[in-house]
Amino acid sequence: MSTQSSVAVSLSIHAFTSSEAGAWSNSYLISGKSEAILFDVFMLTSDAAQIADGVAKSGKTLKSVMISHAHPDHFMGLEVITERFPQAQVVSTANVVADIQKDGPWMLSLLQQKLGPQGPKRLVVPEVLSEPMLYIEGNKLEVVEFGEGESKHNACVYLPYQKDLLLADLVYNNAHLYLQERHLQSWLTRLDELEELAKTRVSTIYPGHGPAGDLKLIAQTRAYLRDFAAAIETGDAKQAEQQLLDKYPEYHARQFLTVFSIPAYFPSS
Repeated sequence: MSTQSSVAVSLSIHAFTSSEAGAWSNSYLISGKSEAILFDVFMLTSDAAQIADGVAKSGKTLKSVMISHAHPDHFMGLEVITERFPQAQVVSTANVVADIQKDGPWMLSLLQQKLGPQGPKRLVVPEVLSEPMLYIEGNKLEVVEFGEGESKHNACVYLPYQKDLLLADLVYNNAHLYLQERHLQSWLTRLDELEELAKTRVSTIYPGHGPAGDLKLIAQTRAYLRDFAAAIETGDAKQAEQQLLDKYPEYHARQFLTVFSIPAYFPSS
């Protein structure tokens, strides 16, 4: 990540937050004077519609939609956005696009069965970025990709002039972590890489779940991962689950823990 942008113009970042049923996920509208870029899109049709309404209300021209990773609560409602804003280009990195091409079809089928009218009708696959940059009104926004962590790949957006980093699901705030893919150790490694990278270059982190914060969110996410590792060492699914619920009683996205993460580590339960 560089420390300067080509044009020193401040951009605004507006957060949309989905319902608890939609995993309490975040989507961000990055806006200049007249243009905007959307970072991530919700899974449920009604939640995605709220993003579309918010973009329309902003009066900005939606130039592009950047998708961070191939988990449905961050991209599966794309059809709602592309229908409302057909001029917007949907993009991501080559690795994330490949992940969506591989996992998107079965995710689409599963969500159509489970969500009914709230589920997606079709799969929208992003185009591959030609370079790791997004442009808005002369400003360069850097796309920084991290390897295996919460997901197979995680593409982040860095605003150099104001030292803002949109991290998606590499970091959470006040929410249970999604560990169904059992990437616990690699996620810890990614956090170490992030911490080193962000030391002097990041002021504000915008997480995939929960409110924005400073670099302390990295340590907070690391602490949860270590608490989860300690909990599953009990060897008992119910005990591990309760241990984490007791430790984090106010955390959102409880379904991540109870429906996905614990069953992934205790499949026989």
